[in-house]
Amino acid sequence: MTRAGTAKPAGPGIKAVLALVGAVGVALTLSPPSVSAQPVPVDPYEGCPTLIYYTVPEGTPGLFEIADSVLGDPTRASEIYEYTSGRTQPDGGQLGLDQELRPGWHLILPWDAAGDGVLQGQDPLCVAAVDQAVAQGAEAPAPPEPPPSPEPSPSPSASASPEGADQAPGGMRRPNIDPKILIAGMVALALLTILALFWQPIFRGVAWPFRKIAALPWRRPKPPRFVRTMRRRKRQRSASDVIAADRGAAKRANIGFLELMNAPAEVPARPVAVFTAPKLLTMLVPVNSTPPASSWRVLKPTIWRHSRSKSATSAVRFNTTTHTNIGITADSTLVSVGVIERARGGEQVFVDFGQITGLITVGGHPATAIETIRVIGDGLRECGLNLLKADSQDTLGRFLSQEGVARSEPGTDPLSGPAPRQRLRQALVVPRRLSRSEEDDIPLVPADTLVIAQGESDHARWHWTVSEDGSVDTGPMGITLALRDSREREHKRRQKLKKKRQKRQKRGG
Repeated sequence: MTRAGTAKPAGPGIKAVLALVGAVGVALTLSPPSVSAQPVPVDPYEGCPTLIYYTVPEGTPGLFEIADSVLGDPTRASEIYEYTSGRTQPDGGQLGLDQELRPGWHLILPWDAAGDGVLQGQDPLCVAAVDQAVAQGAEAPAPPEPPPSPEPSPSPSASASPEGADQAPGGMRRPNIDPKILIAGMVALALLTILALFWQPIFRGVAWPFRKIAALPWRRPKPPRFVRTMRRRKRQRSASDVIAADRGAAKRANIGFLELMNAPAEVPARPVAVFTAPKLLTMLVPVNSTPPASSWRVLKPTIWRHSRSKSATSAVRFNTTTHTNIGITADSTLVSVGVIERARGGEQVFVDFGQITGLITVGGHPATAIETIRVIGDGLRECGLNLLKADSQDTLGRFLSQEGVARSEPGTDPLSGPAPRQRLRQALVVPRRLSRSEEDDIPLVPADTLVIAQGESDHARWHWTVSEDGSVDTGPMGITLALRDSREREHKRRQKLKKKRQKRQKRGG
């Protein structure tokens, strides 16, 4: 018989062991290797923020001085106060409204602070609190509210939240306007205010150089000589027409002249010139004269005007005054020289040449100067003076040697001094320039002789300047007048007008 081996079923103990080994193998296969769990150390100073601060030294100057030192502007002390107020300092104090500082305090500064004592790092107050907690074995305190960042960082939501765009560090509002634009607007406003208040003088000052440039003679073409001569003749004819239209001007001038001389005053005034108009009578008097009690109104120290009030002298007739004041009428030599041009008409000018002795010169345009000398000579001849004329061949020295006169004492200007006592009897007209030898003979002119010459001289009492347009600058008298025609030229003009009238009458007949 053959033996066949058969497998013996396993007992229950062996099955349990195999099942446990399989389970462990599956668990090792499916689960990752385990790592030993060790505690990770935590930095207790991690919560302390980084900022810019300043430690107050001994002998602290003050909050404004610190702001001036580290920020360059003492007014920015308010920013330091806003950042630091409410923070408990190492000695337990806080920065209050009195802004009193103590040594050892830590001041929080804005991001742009720089200078000695300015540090950047973790908040020293937070670091001190953590050190105290670690030393006591307690947990680190919660970090305080973070102060302003050390540098301005743009916020990604700045464009989305316009309300926060104008917030500066520390909660202060930042202006939306550029300071340069604000300054430019203030300057423009100030300029407009000044222009509104003083626009007239400003425009005059701006236009003054342009007017001067426009008035320069080289900017305008000079007209031909015959045109300039015609303009001068026309101006002289206009002045002569004004004089001819006022026939009573000479009589009024003499009456006013005598009345002012006879008026009671502390220093009687002898007029140097008389200005007449149909309803006005004005006198040019010396500076040392005192005005009378009535009838005359003082416009300027040397300009008096006759008023319409009645006085003792104005009630006396002209003829009676002439007889009661012996020598005054004959001594006055009022010569009509020209007209002071005005918008309406003009004032005729009478000059009293009886007060002047020595030399009068007329310079400027030669033709107008000779015409002025002729006008003065015609007037002196009408006043009764002996008029002499020195031709080009005659010299002043020869005239003086013929007269046989001696050296006379120098006179004074009638505008600044008293009138000469010597009565004027004759006048010498020299329609040309004096030579050097003739100027040396000027002191030999007698006190009763007046010399009128062309040109300039250092011995002249008065010097008049004439221009080509017929205007005369009287120099010390301070007036400018339009010259009248001489008697000879007026006579010729009247003859021409008379012939024209006769021709018209014949044509009409």
